[in-house]
Amino acid sequence: MRSVTYVAAVVMLLAGCGGGGGGDGIPAGIDLIVQSVVAPEHCDWADTFNVDVVLTNRGKTASTNTWSVEVRLSTDQTIDATDTLLLTYTVSGLAALTDLPKTDSVLMPASGTDGVYFLGYIVDASNVEAEDIETNNTGYTMIYVGAAVNPDFEASNFVASANQVSGQSFGMSVDIVNRAVPYSGAVPVCMYLSTDSIINPASDTLIGSTSVMNMPYDVPITKSVSCVVAWTTNLGDYYVGVYVDPSNIIAEENESNNTVAAQAIHIERGPDQYEPNNSKPYATTLVINGPVLTLDFYPATEHDWFKFDIPVDFTDITIYIVDYSGDGTNPDATVYGVDGMSMGTFAGPGDEILWGTLLEGTHHIDVAQCLMTGIPVPGGRYQIWITSP
Repeated sequence: MRSVTYVAAVVMLLAGCGGGGGGDGIPAGIDLIVQSVVAPEHCDWADTFNVDVVLTNRGKTASTNTWSVEVRLSTDQTIDATDTLLLTYTVSGLAALTDLPKTDSVLMPASGTDGVYFLGYIVDASNVEAEDIETNNTGYTMIYVGAAVNPDFEASNFVASANQVSGQSFGMSVDIVNRAVPYSGAVPVCMYLSTDSIINPASDTLIGSTSVMNMPYDVPITKSVSCVVAWTTNLGDYYVGVYVDPSNIIAEENESNNTVAAQAIHIERGPDQYEPNNSKPYATTLVINGPVLTLDFYPATEHDWFKFDIPVDFTDITIYIVDYSGDGTNPDATVYGVDGMSMGTFAGPGDEILWGTLLEGTHHIDVAQCLMTGIPVPGGRYQIWITSP
C-alpha cells in the first residue's frame, strides 16, 4: 500500500492569499508548491522505490528559470536543509497554473534507526525564483523505515480493580502500541477471566472485548473495556488479563508481546438472572416437571419467592430445594397455599417437600437461608425444581 501526502501548502489556497492575486485567491506572480506525494507505507534501509509527486506552479506568472528539487528524509514534519538528502534534480521552468507529475526513484540510506519518518520534497530549494509566497515550498508523506514488514502490537499499563461482583459490569483499561509497520485495519482487544496467572484465549473465559482502528507506529492508544463476569461463576480468587489479536488474525513481527501480566481479582456472588424476585408480587414461576433453576442468595440474607400452579386434583408433588455451592448453604423454604396461609417451613439442605393432593390454584414458596438452622452463608447458591409422576 502507498501513502498519500500531507501538503503544507494547502492552507494557502484560501481566497485573498498571495501577493496581488485579487479576489480569486490565485497569486499574480509565481507560486511553486508540492501538490502531492505518494510513496510506499514502509521500506527498509538501503531500499530503492518509486515516489509519485506532483509539482505545481499555481501562480498566474510562468516560472522561466531552472530551479532545484530536493527529496529529504526527516524525523519531523518540518522539511528543511537539516534533513537527510536522498535525491536532488532540476526543473527547467514551469508554466503558469500548471502541474508537473513525476515519478522519482529514491534510494534510502544504508542504515538508521527503525521507525516512522517523513519523506519530504522541497521545490526551488535554492530560492532561484522570486515567488509571491516563499513559505509553501514543501510537502511530505509518512513512511516506516526498517526491516519489519508487519505491525507489532504490544500491550501495557493494564488496570483492573481487585474485587468484583458476578453479573455486574466493571471496567478495565490497557494501552496498545504498534512497535513496527503502521496498520490501518481493526485490531481486536479481548479481556479474559482465568483460574491462573497465564492468560490463554483458548481456555480462559472471555469477559469483554473491543477493537482499535488504525494503529500508527509508536503511538500508545488507551482502550477502556466494559466487562462482565457471568453470575454463574463460582465465588473465589481468579486472574484477569488482556490479549491483543488473540486469534492471531493479523501477522505480526513479534507474537509474544500481545499480553501483559495478569492481575489477581476476587469474585463475589452477585444478583442472579431471576432478580428481582425478593417479594411475592415478583415471584419467579416454577413449572411442574420443568427446568431446574439455579439461584444465588445476594445479599446472603435475601428471600427468593416462587409460584407454581396446580391443576384440578393434581397429586404427588415433590419440591426439591438443594445446596448447589458446596459451601454449607442451607436453603430453607416456607410454602403457602392458594389461600395465602403457610403450609409449613422446611429446613435444608437437600430438602424434598412432598405432598399428596393440593388445591387447584397458585401456590407460593419463600426461600431464604437458614430460617431454622443458623447463620446465612455469603454467596450461597441453590437449585429448585418441582416434579410429579
